[in-house]
Amino acid sequence: MDWLREWFDLSNRPNSVATRSATAVMPLVEQVLVYLATVVGVVFANVVAAAQKGQVSLPAISPAVVAIAFVVSLILMPYVWAKIGGRADANLFVRLGYGAESGVFWTTIVAGVGKALNA
Repeated sequence: MDWLREWFDLSNRPNSVATRSATAVMPLVEQVLVYLATVVGVVFANVVAAAQKGQVSLPAISPAVVAIAFVVSLILMPYVWAKIGGRADANLFVRLGYGAESGVFWTTIVAGVGKALNA
């Protein structure tokens, strides 16, 4: 289970706050906002898939879809954090955008991780 602990240890990443500087700490409120942006991205990944199929109407967003989005976003957060790098100097809008983008394309990210693990 050490691999699981290492995966969720955000302070042990090459681009993490700990390796950059002690002053580049993103406030907790902004971390939560980035997480919520990722959740919104995961929820709307279904909208992107429907648009690619040519459907005009929005797919149904049920409480189960939102609950799954929270879990998927939790799994994606180490990836998002590694890409953002805990950059407190970056604009909040940029960090939120990257979180939402990672959420929308979460299937691609998970497929890439799967290929890397099977290689």
